[in-house]
Amino acid sequence: MIQEIKETNITEREIRILKAINIFGRVDSSFLREAFFEESTKAAGKVGVSRAVKKLEKLNLITSKDWVKGAKVYGLGKSSKTALEKIFNQKFYGKRSLGFAEMEHDIIVSKIFLTWRKKGYVKIHTERMLKKSGVMGDSIPDLLTFNHEGEKVFIEVETSPKTTERYLKKLYQFNEVDNLKAVNFYVQSENIQRMIQTAQERAGKLRFSISIKSLAEELL
Repeated sequence: MIQEIKETNITEREIRILKAINIFGRVDSSFLREAFFEESTKAAGKVGVSRAVKKLEKLNLITSKDWVKGAKVYGLGKSSKTALEKIFNQKFYGKRSLGFAEMEHDIIVSKIFLTWRKKGYVKIHTERMLKKSGVMGDSIPDLLTFNHEGEKVFIEVETSPKTTERYLKKLYQFNEVDNLKAVNFYVQSENIQRMIQTAQERAGKLRFSISIKSLAEELL
């Protein structure tokens, strides 16, 4: 399989698509179009994504599943670990299932990533990258970036409600992180927002600022 992959004319963009799926775990076709074909028309972008993923699927580097509204979701395939580590020089962050339970969360995280990239944030680490590095301990956000002063900025996507106690525990864990300037929550519902606000009030003075925004408004 390694020889077959090496002999296939894989473009630099197709390699970047594979690496993106690796760092997010799962992405949908609209993410790939916006991330890698942003200068193309919507129709041309769809064609570009289709060609790229077909080639990667044929080599068993990625796998796909039908998603909502005609979109597809892509994850890592059987040959991805070998190819990433031995050919494309990237750590393998592990396969993710294409079940519904956590898929929506991963897809939304990838789209929030794009909104921050558009704001000019270039260095953004995903949860999978941070877990593999082992440098963050238990205080791992969905996304980590840095402000202009080099201070950490956490990004958290909350699509399903947890208890106030769990949010409180998370805030206390984040409060132990060195050089953390801000935590930005993106929430699916007003209920989640209220629980985070209650946890923030109970936590008292924290070393970082907190922002809570609606996912619906952010991803308009």
